[in-house]
Amino acid sequence: MTAWVSTLRRPRPVNCPCGSRALGILNPELRLLRHQLGRDLDATSAKAEQLLGWRARPIEDTIAETAESLLAHGIGG
Repeated sequence: MTAWVSTLRRPRPVNCPCGSRALGILNPELRLLRHQLGRDLDATSAKAEQLLGWRARPIEDTIAETAESLLAHGIGG
């Protein structure tokens, strides 16, 4: 085993009072998400901005163009 592998840690199980274990038994798809409980999953576009020079569109433009597209396709309205 290489040295870097020994530095990897498995996430500790989270004791969730919401009954996630029971839900995982009832619904196997929920079992797949259980390891993410209690973890900070915030994501940003910082890496894409630095490496690619990419910039996110303003949220106002995105919402307006999404609404226009939905209306143009007869969805909503």
